[in-house]
Formats: sequence, C-alpha cells, structure tokens
Amino acid sequence: MYETVKDQGEKLDNHEERITLLEETDRKHEERLQVVESNYTKLENTILKSSQAQQEFFRDTMNKQWELINARDISKDAERQRGHELRKTNVEKGWEFAGKLTVAGGVIYLALDKFFL
Repeated sequence: MYETVKDQGEKLDNHEERITLLEETDRKHEERLQVVESNYTKLENTILKSSQAQQEFFRDTMNKQWELINARDISKDAERQRGHELRKTNVEKGWEFAGKLTVAGGVIYLALDKFFL
C-alpha cells in the first residue's frame, strides 16, 4: 500500500511538473505570437508605404506623360501654323511674280510698240 501511495505521489508530482512545463510553453508561445504580430504590423506598414510610394510614382509618371502629350500637340499646332504661313507666303510670291510678269510684259509691249510700230 505504501508503494501505491508513493506511486500516486510521484504521479502527482510528475503531473505538477507537466502543468508547469505546459504553462511555460504557453507563455513562450504567447511571446512568439506577440513577436509575430509585431512583425506582421511592421510588414503591413512597409507594404502600405511602398504602395503609396508606387502610387505617387505612377501619378507623377502619368502627369509627365500628359505634359509631354500636351507639348507635342502644341508643337504640331505650331508646325501646322508655320506650314500655313509658308503656303500663304508662297501664294503671295506667286501673285507677286505674276504681277511682275504682267508689268514686264506691258513694258516689253510698250518698247516693241514704240520701236517697231
């Protein structure tokens, strides 16, 4: 009987050691979870900051592209305007040349009329 009581006492001591060990393991597990949660929060903040930086970069790039497109359109409009001015100048030059031919033809006609007629 003494042996049975002794065995029960040892089992009880062993059970208390196991409970203490489990409590220690739970405490360590809780600490690890807190570290993981902290790291997760840091990671989440880093991702959000990176996302904001990427959005700002994308927004800046789009604004620059729109500025380039607008500059290109302004340049094309200016080129069309210069082309129109050149054509206008060529037309004016053509009329000026036609006028000179007419005047020159009249002078030649007057000279021919005076000397030959």
